[in-house]
Amino acid sequence: MGQFLGLNKRDSRATVGESPLESPLETASILVSSFLFLLKESMNPSRCSLTYWLLGVLWLAGWVGGTATGQSLPQPPMAPQRPHGLNEHGVQRNDPYYWMNQREDPELLAYLRAENEYTDAMMSDTQIIRDQLFREIRDRIPQTDYTVPYPENGWAYFSRTIAGQDYPLLCRQPASASEQPAENAAVVFDVNQLAQGKSYCQVASMEVNPQGKILAYSVDFQGRRIHSIGFRDLDSGRDLEERIENVAEQVVWAADGQTLFYCRQDPETLRIFQVYRHRLGTDPADDVLVYEERDDEFNLMIGQTRSKKFLLIIAEQTTSSEVLYLPADQPEAQWLVFEPRSRDHE
Repeated sequence: MGQFLGLNKRDSRATVGESPLESPLETASILVSSFLFLLKESMNPSRCSLTYWLLGVLWLAGWVGGTATGQSLPQPPMAPQRPHGLNEHGVQRNDPYYWMNQREDPELLAYLRAENEYTDAMMSDTQIIRDQLFREIRDRIPQTDYTVPYPENGWAYFSRTIAGQDYPLLCRQPASASEQPAENAAVVFDVNQLAQGKSYCQVASMEVNPQGKILAYSVDFQGRRIHSIGFRDLDSGRDLEERIENVAEQVVWAADGQTLFYCRQDPETLRIFQVYRHRLGTDPADDVLVYEERDDEFNLMIGQTRSKKFLLIIAEQTTSSEVLYLPADQPEAQWLVFEPRSRDHE
């Protein structure tokens, strides 16, 4: 962004391609002094020496490249200001950029594209070294790897990444097998297949029911933390027809393996404030609201105890929290408050 590069605040004397400083000599003096400072900091053992060294190289390379070619700097895009009055907490103020909260506004999208094009132009002289740094960082990370298996209801689950693929595979093998992941372990869920044809894909939760038969997963295709929940039959490897749309990422199974609890968000603020109960094979429109948090300072989470004997609803705020619990084998029972919330007690 232009503001990040420090180029939106320009001296009134500057024009396109000109420095707001008095002379090219003054510009060179400041840039070289800055480079020497970064070089000195790179030798300080208390600093991240590689970071300072790279900053110095990028800074000096960009200046030398621009000076040698004599190219003029492009003008950064300037977002239009539109007066908008706000009155919050008894304070009135003007927010001239309030209009930019409209994510689908064509003018906003055009401005963001202009910002990206400006950034590309300003950073073009460093493209070679940036590509080199990216390759160096990437080559230090194993592209084919796996996580440590963890036991769950007679199975050992782990995720595997494969070179050339963007997303992991969730795999499992019998818990009695070797502690090391087996090459022939069953693939429970391949996120790469789910992401095909999508510009964005994030699988936030994957939870297998206690019987090891059904996988519930939440996926976001928008990048807005608004998910849908799908169900996969692990015997056939196919998804069930039912889906639950516009929900938060968290899911938790009851002990019967047929009842799933999930959360919904406020459509504007995305605050998680409701918990619903779903029964496999039923219409999600008939799901039961089991808890609603009416205090907009609190956000909800769901989970279970380590013993898996109880399900939990956790309401959290900056200085206090409250936990409700439910026996995992009684999904239709009443949720109980473990300890009533109080100020400054988490």
